[in-house]
Amino acid sequence: SRRSVAYVCIYAYMSASTHFTSQSRSAVVHNRAARPKTAPRCCQDAVRDGRLTMGHAKVLLGIPDATTCKAIARRCSKEQWSVRELERQLKKRAAKGGTQPKELEPREMFLQNLGEQLTEHLGTQVAITSGKKKGTGKISISFYSNEQFEGLLDSLQFKPTS
Repeated sequence: SRRSVAYVCIYAYMSASTHFTSQSRSAVVHNRAARPKTAPRCCQDAVRDGRLTMGHAKVLLGIPDATTCKAIARRCSKEQWSVRELERQLKKRAAKGGTQPKELEPREMFLQNLGEQLTEHLGTQVAITSGKKKGTGKISISFYSNEQFEGLLDSLQFKPTS
């Protein structure tokens, strides 16, 4: 619900503010200058769906550029990073000094596009990665409840025998 998403954003902002400013939570709440930053829509959806945690949202709120935040959130969700791994990746990114996204090869761009189309079609996160050998790879379909899993099996027209 919208109320829970707003709470997620406010709580993550308060936690980030107390962490970086060494103020108590009540001081952050009563400080009128501190306004909750809203996370990009995809981050809010990922927290609501369970693909990311509150800890991930807290770290992602520290990224000033919304498009960079979205890209990192997608990668974090796709590769199932822990919060600590997300922090490590952001440190590496800052150490490199680049916010330039890695240039993808045409085949990788094609597979990424197919993954996004399947995500839209199935209503859940789908990742397609190519394998080391030519013509090999992996499709990863995420689900977040038994009902969603059963719906995916129906979409694939798969009927288990047992």
